[in-house]
Order: sequence, then C-alpha cells, then structure tokens
Amino acid sequence: MVVVLIIGILAAIALPQYTNAVNKSRAVQLYLVAKDMRQAQDRYFLQHGIYSDSFDNFDIDIPGSNIACTDGASECRKDGRYLYRIWGPSSLVQATLLSNSNNDGSGANRIITLEFYPAGYTHEKNCVTDGPDKTQARKLCLSLGGKERSDAPGYFKL
Repeated sequence: MVVVLIIGILAAIALPQYTNAVNKSRAVQLYLVAKDMRQAQDRYFLQHGIYSDSFDNFDIDIPGSNIACTDGASECRKDGRYLYRIWGPSSLVQATLLSNSNNDGSGANRIITLEFYPAGYTHEKNCVTDGPDKTQARKLCLSLGGKERSDAPGYFKL
C-alpha cells in the first residue's frame, strides 16, 4: 500500500512537469513554422509586389491539410495540434497551438496563437494568450522570449 501511495505522489508531481515540457517543445515548433511562413510571405511580396492569401503560393510546404476557416481568414490549415492561418490583404500569418488534436481550433481549444505581421506593418510578432488557461499560455509566451505588452493585456511582444 505504501508503494502505491509513493507512486501516486510521484505521478502527481511528475505529470504537470512533463506536460509543461511537452507544451514548451510544441510552442518552439509552432514558432519555427510561423517564422518560416512569415519569411515565405515576405519573399512572395518581393517577387510579386503583393502579399499572398494562400499557402500554396509559398515556396515552402506548410504541414497539414486545408480546413474551412470559421473566423474570416483567407486560408486555414490544420496539422494535429497546430492550426495555421493566413489573412488576405493584411498578410498576417498566425500559428495556433491547440489543446488537443481532435478540435476545430475555436477559442476554447487554443493555448497560444503566434501572430507575425509583414514588414509593411512594422514586422510585429506577438504571442497571444487566447485560450482558457491563461497561466499556462503566459508561461509559454514567456518561454519564447515574449515581453508582456502594457497596451494589450494577453499579448506578448516577441
């Protein structure tokens, strides 16, 4: 009985730490893809004089398969726990970490969203804590080097 108790205590301590480590790893992967999307968007602009509203115009492969956009984005692509979006004329690219792979990317299922704006829009990069667990999202944004913005609660400048 004592052994079971000890295993239970260790599991209670280890599981949150494991979950945090996995989410940090996923956030870094998300950041790398978002950065690649932003750079591909900039290259497309340099070649064509306009920003793309489709991932297919990029010179890189964005993982996942296209899904219907429910939030006004030009194109959406989902790959397991990751949701990638591109927004028409503004050329904003977003990459969202989802709480699980079996959801539609709605607000209740989001952990963080990375927003990368193009050079013409000050080249701003944000980590947004738009999910229900703000504490976890805040930790992830900080782990990516984010600095909390005083003018926009829940936004971290990267």
